[in-house]
Amino acid sequence: MLADRKLAAALKTLAKPGAGAAAEQRARDLLEKIKAQIIDTDFKEILEASFHAVMFFHDPAKRVSAAESLSLVKRLTKRGLPAVAEVVFAACFESLKAFDTDLLLSAAPTLRSVETVLKASGMSKHAFENRLLANPIGIYDTAATDWLLKKGDIRKTASVVSLLLTRKERQMHLPAWDEVLRTALKADKHGKLFALALLQYPENPRAIESLVDVGLKNANVLKVFADYLPVFLTEKRFSAQPLAFLRLLIEKAFATHESQRRYVTAAIVRIATGILLIDDRPAGSAGEALGIIQAATRRFRSTTDEVALKDTWILECLAQEEPDGQVHITPKGARHIAIALQKSTQGFCAYDIVTLTARNLGMVPAGKKGDKVAYDPLRHEDIAGGILPGETVEITEPGWFLKDELVIRAKVIRPGAF
Repeated sequence: MLADRKLAAALKTLAKPGAGAAAEQRARDLLEKIKAQIIDTDFKEILEASFHAVMFFHDPAKRVSAAESLSLVKRLTKRGLPAVAEVVFAACFESLKAFDTDLLLSAAPTLRSVETVLKASGMSKHAFENRLLANPIGIYDTAATDWLLKKGDIRKTASVVSLLLTRKERQMHLPAWDEVLRTALKADKHGKLFALALLQYPENPRAIESLVDVGLKNANVLKVFADYLPVFLTEKRFSAQPLAFLRLLIEKAFATHESQRRYVTAAIVRIATGILLIDDRPAGSAGEALGIIQAATRRFRSTTDEVALKDTWILECLAQEEPDGQVHITPKGARHIAIALQKSTQGFCAYDIVTLTARNLGMVPAGKKGDKVAYDPLRHEDIAGGILPGETVEITEPGWFLKDELVIRAKVIRPGAF
């Protein structure tokens, strides 16, 4: 809510020591502007009380009592003004400290408010964390859950994560279960939360589906999944969870919108590539996962999205022949490829990297894009169909030679066909 954030910012400025008359007037003007748009008398009174609480928090004679402060914070939160409630909570905390920690935690409107409680409690972070985790059901519907997933030790939060994966509803002012997980997973640099969530299955039957649904709504979360799933497939602590996750991700990918399916497909390709980077002849769960992706290749190729079709070419390559065990490249050539792999992670254009690598390996382009030549089916690939030998054609994509051997034909069309 925009009014919540604007009023909170004004009140926060007002709460600073020595804010002065100008800050007070700005806050007052904004408050009156917001009140003018509100019909609800009770709501107006809540906003006026918030201004008073922040304005006079430093004046013992006019300071709002602990009970009034707590009631005000709860009313603001219920009205959908958590940012204003956070400012009031902080400003009135000298009074609020009269209440015990559990009551303060239940009333804390935001993650920052939980931090305020922690600092005032005198407890170590470790002790505070253990206190919260002793009652996961009790703190689930409070900002303490958000604090645990952002500030706590993820390895200890299984009970809270399990509740989130059941999609249990939370108070309206708090982030929903999927938003909490999405925010935490995006910051899951070592895959600890992803692993913890996977391990809730099958005891928590909704765990896998909830994870997949969170990933389908955010490309950054999918990237985390794609980075760590290949590793989890090789770890003994997991049983059927990674495979169950992969199967459902692929199944749901076909039900997504085409624009969304593209980044889902890219994630699945990344999973397959990750498996092969760990072991080019994967066995066990990793080998089974690769088989699941290979089996899905035909379905991916039947997609109507032409952009997504280009992203699935690697899936076809997975089904090619097993390596024959022979060395097909010199050490110098391997070095060129290794350099190309490094450059690919540094933001360089993929086409430029591969073209330069091909040239360094001794390959020579067969023609240039836009060249007009006589059609030779041994040297050219007719991508439109119906071209006769000797007919003038235009090169749309050059082919490649290695010494005198044509490695791949140039793609051609009739001039002006497209």
